[in-house]
Amino acid sequence: KGTKNKILSIDKHTGDFTSLIFYPKNWRGGNVGNFGFNEEFYVVDGEIEFSNIKFPCDYYSLVPNGFERKNFLSEIGAVTLSFFSKDTNSNNYNDSLYKNFDHDIWVPRINAYSNIWPAANNLMAKIDSHSAGMRVCNLSADKINDGHCILVGFPPMWNIPELNILSSAIEIYVLTGNIFISNRGNMHSGAYICLNKGSILDQMASYDSAVLLIKT
Repeated sequence: KGTKNKILSIDKHTGDFTSLIFYPKNWRGGNVGNFGFNEEFYVVDGEIEFSNIKFPCDYYSLVPNGFERKNFLSEIGAVTLSFFSKDTNSNNYNDSLYKNFDHDIWVPRINAYSNIWPAANNLMAKIDSHSAGMRVCNLSADKINDGHCILVGFPPMWNIPELNILSSAIEIYVLTGNIFISNRGNMHSGAYICLNKGSILDQMASYDSAVLLIKT
């Protein structure tokens, strides 16, 4: 109650969906329990808190279905980019300490910028992706479905000219910087795109440094 939810994409086959969730200032949600989905969220702005754990801006977590979020609140308001995936493993929890949720996939909290990389030299010219100074921070991995949530940083003047036919769907959210994607055009900070499996991605480029949150 009091939150706003903007759905960005829905997988019609699995029921998985991605949304931006807006939490108002001084929001109180009480205890939030089982609702059938695992949720990965990245705090884009503000701060949320539950179970006495604070998640400021640029923090990430994967909360499994069945994990009870106690005293869920936001003092200053917040915006999260949240990926919801149906829990298909609910009958196979084997951990004696965590019987209500899949402890193996749980990512309690990551400060995504705690080990942020320095930007590459501004004099870099257009070069291929293998030597562009790209840095990757793995946030989570779905071993069953071979899915990943990663933070990707590119230096100024980067370019990926290779033609790629996507073997799986990919979601891209621009956290900082500006990028050009052939399927979308110019994307600024806060922009989002979902490319389906089989889509052709023939160029990504930017004159500025950029940080992307990518979900596959």
